[in-house]
Amino acid sequence: MRNSLRIYVAVICAIGAWSVSQVSAWQASSQGQATVQIKRETAGAINSLEGKDTYAAYCAVCHGRTGTGNGPAAPALKVAPADLTQLAARQGGTYNPVVVQRMILGTEKTTPAHGDLDMPIWGPVFHAMTNSTGIEALRIQNLVSYLKSIQAK
Repeated sequence: MRNSLRIYVAVICAIGAWSVSQVSAWQASSQGQATVQIKRETAGAINSLEGKDTYAAYCAVCHGRTGTGNGPAAPALKVAPADLTQLAARQGGTYNPVVVQRMILGTEKTTPAHGDLDMPIWGPVFHAMTNSTGIEALRIQNLVSYLKSIQAK
């Protein structure tokens, strides 16, 4: 059951160009194991272009509200979401906005989860939502700046 749920979440996230998975509830099954119920929602453009709002709308379901990788959908994924507060620490203490931007766009394959069925590549998703290169670039730049602001000290 858990593997099929993981596949379901991964497929939804891959199709995530148009849909987002969201955990709606934890329930105890009759065998005493926790199960995750997934609610499928269309991923529409949000009005705000602020990085914090973009993160909350598109990233927090997997990476968690604080970016530590503990989002409500995380237990259903094959590969645990990255702790985004440790991006600088993993790069010798320096936050590299170019690498982060490339990861969002899908041109940087530094993590096994990015670009496969576990994490959608958000650049094309953002572009398709607005069909505007300028708005897409601004949304990504603001998201990159927000991720810098949540780096662990």
